[in-house]
Amino acid sequence: MKRILLLSALAASLLGCAKEDIVICETDGGVVPPVTPPVKLTSIAAFTGRYGAAPQLFSLSARTAQTVVTAKGNRFSFAANNFIRTDNQPLSNSPVRVHIREIMGKADMVLSAMPTVAQQGELLESAGEFQIQATQDSVPLRINDTTRVRFQTVLPPVLNSQQGMQLFAGNGVGGGAAGCFSWIALPNAPFLATGNGFAGSVQGSIMNAGLGWINCDRFVGLPISPPLPIAINAPNVGKTKTAVFVVFDELNAVLQLCIDGNNNFTANQLPTGAKVKVLVIHIDNERVYYAKQSLVVGSTTAVTLTPTETDVTAMVADIRTL
Repeated sequence: MKRILLLSALAASLLGCAKEDIVICETDGGVVPPVTPPVKLTSIAAFTGRYGAAPQLFSLSARTAQTVVTAKGNRFSFAANNFIRTDNQPLSNSPVRVHIREIMGKADMVLSAMPTVAQQGELLESAGEFQIQATQDSVPLRINDTTRVRFQTVLPPVLNSQQGMQLFAGNGVGGGAAGCFSWIALPNAPFLATGNGFAGSVQGSIMNAGLGWINCDRFVGLPISPPLPIAINAPNVGKTKTAVFVVFDELNAVLQLCIDGNNNFTANQLPTGAKVKVLVIHIDNERVYYAKQSLVVGSTTAVTLTPTETDVTAMVADIRTL
């Protein structure tokens, strides 16, 4: 692995950003931000689509190597042959629209329903989750399987340790959709610490399989407690309307729990002695319900949460304090 391949390839084509529902990152003013209509929240996916980490939009010249910089300072470098149209047509001369989502902290992990858990349920601590998607002429693009996307990240505001960090790729749908999202380790991917973050690259075929998601993570690897049953005392609990999270006070880490059946969830592989907050977001008949409980892992053998109807703005503000 050569540092020059990971760092010097990040050429300066920097674009400024401002946080909105969709962040427009363009130098020519050629894109008008869309008007966001009021959203009726009927599912967790609708909630995360409204309040999760917003995609940032970059307009790139087709067939040209370029680097973009996100609102938080993360850099992604694209080769001239990185993108392929999914309709099997050659790229046109129209701009390539690249959408990047970055999730650097626990609040956005919860609001985006993007937890830090490995394929076998192991707890991870994240130094940044990123999704890259692109279109041209409204046609979805994919990354050329044989090419690589290069990146250079910055450290998140809160991180317990940088030791053991490596690259992971997505292994699920995420974003609050039915099912549980997890991450697959890529121990052989080019990846190194820069002092201020991490640099590396990921192959197109891996990005395509993971729906464009990559993550800088480490296995927490602490002794774990027995599984913790969590019951949700609410009507119509289900995987599309109910999300249960375990948020770690001293780690940049969040678990999202899969429903076992009826109103029951189970938190597995929790580190003994960890200080956590258990959160439930429940949506029923377009009303939003919320509950939160602090605990120390190992101090109790079961938890029951009763979410109460809440103002969504107040709930989101509370989650942003995590």
